[in-house]
Amino acid sequence: MSLLEKLKHPYVPALLFLFLYLSPNLFFATHARYLIHDNLNSNVAWAKVLCDSGTLFASNHTLIPNICWGIPRGVMESQLNIGILLDTIFSPLVAYNLNIIIMHLVAFMGMYLLLSRYVFKYSYPFYYVAIALSFALLPFWPSGGLSVAGQPLVVWALLNILHKDYSLKNWLIICFFPFYSSIVLNNLFFACGLLLVVLGNSIINRQINYKGLLAWLVFTIAMLVPEYRLFYMQFIDKITSSRSTFFQFLLNMKGVMGESSKLFLKGQYHFYSFQWPIIILISFIALLVVKNVTKRFFLLMFLLCTYACAFLDILHKSAIILPLLNLFGQLKYVQFRFICMMPLLWHLIFALSILIIISRFPKLKIALLSIILLNIGFTVFNICPYDSSDSIFTENAFYYTFIDRNDGDHATFNNYYNPNLFADAKTKVGYDKQQTICLGFQSEIAQYNNIYTIKSSSSFLPDDKASQIHDLFEPVLITLNCSNYYHYDSVNVMKAIKYQNDTVKWRKQPIGYLFSVYPVDNYRSLRLDSIGYVPNPDKGMIPGLYLFKFRGN
Repeated sequence: MSLLEKLKHPYVPALLFLFLYLSPNLFFATHARYLIHDNLNSNVAWAKVLCDSGTLFASNHTLIPNICWGIPRGVMESQLNIGILLDTIFSPLVAYNLNIIIMHLVAFMGMYLLLSRYVFKYSYPFYYVAIALSFALLPFWPSGGLSVAGQPLVVWALLNILHKDYSLKNWLIICFFPFYSSIVLNNLFFACGLLLVVLGNSIINRQINYKGLLAWLVFTIAMLVPEYRLFYMQFIDKITSSRSTFFQFLLNMKGVMGESSKLFLKGQYHFYSFQWPIIILISFIALLVVKNVTKRFFLLMFLLCTYACAFLDILHKSAIILPLLNLFGQLKYVQFRFICMMPLLWHLIFALSILIIISRFPKLKIALLSIILLNIGFTVFNICPYDSSDSIFTENAFYYTFIDRNDGDHATFNNYYNPNLFADAKTKVGYDKQQTICLGFQSEIAQYNNIYTIKSSSSFLPDDKASQIHDLFEPVLITLNCSNYYHYDSVNVMKAIKYQNDTVKWRKQPIGYLFSVYPVDNYRSLRLDSIGYVPNPDKGMIPGLYLFKFRGN
């Protein structure tokens, strides 16, 4: 095929559109606006803390001093994770945007390869290219790496092996994927899905596909390697994570059915599929009109598997299964995240549904292509973005950079982390790596700016550290009736420390400073020395900081 012929292929305009969608990450990274929830306020800051601490390759028991007087290295991400290595090589902003670009490009390539060969069998290229683009535009959770975005590529490689294509690229994809994804978020459950693919192939062909089983075994072993720290801390040191305190097993079967149905229809924000309403509507139309027995079978199987993913996720929260989970100790708190496969499954359903309708009604080709493009529009412009819990945490830098700049859930790196403000604050107090309390803003913002804090919102803290933090802030938590950290917009946050008794426990600890968004009028009675106020030289989310030093520390 000549270069001119290649340029006429439908994937060329699709790639151009994808680059337009990624334009904030490619050309305007400094000014682009990114998701705060479970992103800037957590994983991005923790990755920087790890990379700046000099403990990236240290032993599991080496203490990272930046959080709560030191937390074990083993509770943070492994140095074998590609996302962490990007943060090591590049600045946080560059690493973040490079990660986003890789995710979306791999998502497009993987879905394009999977649909073209195994669903459409190279017919109707405009349609499978458009559906691949629809998948590639999903707002993948950045800290998940290829956990969701890379699944189609892995399935394509596995199917190649099952069809006796044993080329090196297929084995490399299967081996590499676990190093750019998460076992907790995805791989443990994705491995179950891959096993079903291998077993299904063996049943259809009435013989065991040993190379397919070998490929699955290689994937399973490979997914354990980059998570060796997690396994050591869990099974050797038996560290209990604070995450275990989050789980409540309350639902009965009626609740499980109701919640799983909502999850099936609307999804969950870490695994956005944007299946509502277009993909769901098209899939049920296809189910009504399909005549081919094989296509009907696969469409039904995909729909049932998708619902099963939602059902298993919710079942983990039910009282029904609790007696069984109790047999597994702390492992009962490993959430059944089979919903990690829902974006892949919904887009396979979408593709198969489009193919079924085209086969029955060829005159609807233009209408069906328009529907795919409409679904792309829904994704790009965040139409119907609420998930089953009515959350809207879409990582869509295009929409929040160019269209909606005032939503409150997205910010630029500089606006959120306020580096110039904290540089001025550290200079003013003569900061010397003493532990600091942050009031009126989240501790991760200070951690990003190389300030040691006594708090963290991490759900993977060792339980003893989480208890220590909660004990220090318990009076404040009771007063505020809020979560275990402070948002910048908590208007009444300072009422919590107006009472001297609230800070008795703080003064008994080696704490150096208090950085606060709001003034503390009674700081003398709290045995604090005022160092002054530092205004924010930029238009950041924190207007300025009142600085105090603990007397005698």
